[in-house]
Amino acid sequence: PFQLLPVDFGAAEAESALSRYFGRMDSRMVNSMESAEALVKLSADDGPTALEWFWLRRSSQTSSSPSADSADGLCVFRMQQLSTCFGQLLHLSVSDLAWVEDAIEAVKTRMFMWQPISRIRVTLWYCEFGGSFDLYRDFEACFKKKRFRWFQLTNSKGIRGQVMNCNRFPPDPEQDFAGDPEAPAEECAIEVCLAQAWIFGSGGGGSGPSGLGAT
Repeated sequence: PFQLLPVDFGAAEAESALSRYFGRMDSRMVNSMESAEALVKLSADDGPTALEWFWLRRSSQTSSSPSADSADGLCVFRMQQLSTCFGQLLHLSVSDLAWVEDAIEAVKTRMFMWQPISRIRVTLWYCEFGGSFDLYRDFEACFKKKRFRWFQLTNSKGIRGQVMNCNRFPPDPEQDFAGDPEAPAEECAIEVCLAQAWIFGSGGGGSGPSGLGAT
């Protein structure tokens, strides 16, 4: 039901675009994910762990290109290589809670199909509800229905967060589950770094920066 389309803004416009987009979304859903400030900061990374940004568009809405003012949803993810290689889903939101499960399924499929990862992790942050802090439980329930399970608690930014994990599952006929996409072939590469050193002499008759002509 959802299509993932690359966002129409660059790093320089990210803050403005996110402000307009988040203003249209349920604040409970937005506050459960990484903040706009964190996403903008992370967008400066253009290396192997660079963020991948996609608008979410309902398949029935094909007449126009999505934007911050019209998209049905947004997802932001990246690949992380620590002790294991996993996909990190930093943001997922849609304009209707009833669409969350479909959005999670579309994003999971895209990540498992494109990335050589064995699992996907997402952190749901505690938010203030009626004077107390708790998870947005309806949002959490949508992730659980899509095979995300509790992994650990975190407090990395002074706010309590719940990390949820979803493994890449094989087909399960008993559960009427067709299985997640197979992992793409991982491309092996060798990285070579070249450098040039300039050695300056401490004085005397050096004829150049390297001091090779010193007597």
